[in-house]
Amino acid sequence: MKLKIALEMTYRVYDEFEPQNIQKLPDGNFVSTAVFLEDGWVYGYIMSFGEYIEVLEPVYIRERILERLKKL
Repeated sequence: MKLKIALEMTYRVYDEFEPQNIQKLPDGNFVSTAVFLEDGWVYGYIMSFGEYIEVLEPVYIRERILERLKKL
């Protein structure tokens, strides 16, 4: 997955992602890549970042998260 994570989550970026998978953007935000199994856990994990994360790739994961949020 390719994730855009806001500056406010800096502590989580450095705690939860491998340094070689972190790219700091000029605006202070991050793009991180990671390999996750696609299951219920990964959706909860992504949503635990709240408004501070955007799934860039794959797009279908972002769409599934939006569906789950609508059900809330």
